[in-house]
Amino acid sequence: MLSQKSVERPYTVLVAVVLVTVLGIVAFGSISTDLLPTIELPYVVVMTVYPGASPEEVELAVTRPLEAALSTSRGLSNISSVSRENSSMIMLEFLQGTNMDSTMIEMANSLDMVTGQLHGEVGKPMLLRLNPDMMPIMVASVNKTGRDVTELSSFVVDTVIPAFERIEGVATVSAAGLLEREIRVELDRARIDELNDRVLAS
Repeated sequence: MLSQKSVERPYTVLVAVVLVTVLGIVAFGSISTDLLPTIELPYVVVMTVYPGASPEEVELAVTRPLEAALSTSRGLSNISSVSRENSSMIMLEFLQGTNMDSTMIEMANSLDMVTGQLHGEVGKPMLLRLNPDMMPIMVASVNKTGRDVTELSSFVVDTVIPAFERIEGVATVSAAGLLEREIRVELDRARIDELNDRVLAS
């Protein structure tokens, strides 16, 4: 039946073939390639700054109260935290399928209720959703023949990083494993004691 209609109406078949070919070419040209497609990860990080505080003080004054307030969030699967000097970081993992938009609003309200009870020096907690777009899209290693680690570190800082930062579309460039030169000053204890004795004597 179909073959008979095709023989009887060759121009219709020709137009259909041309139309399908043109649509295929247009569709293929508009397809965008993406190494990491848009996905929603059920992870949230809460970062809080407490200047001048030790890890123990951060744990008691910041991390524990915030964990208690955030542990009631709906869909929460796991909660972990890291208390460092001057800062606290709480990582929350939610169940797959959790509405992260409403969860972020709920968490913000919970933080607002407990923020007023924190010390005055504690900064405002910052909510941060994790997504693949935040991850670096390029990782490269640098090596140059005839240069040691110190010279290579200077070359990366002075030449490589500025060159990458000038590329359109590059937001930030960071380097790891570089050597930083430092000056170590050692004082003569005997001379210090001698000067102290003179000052006390006068």
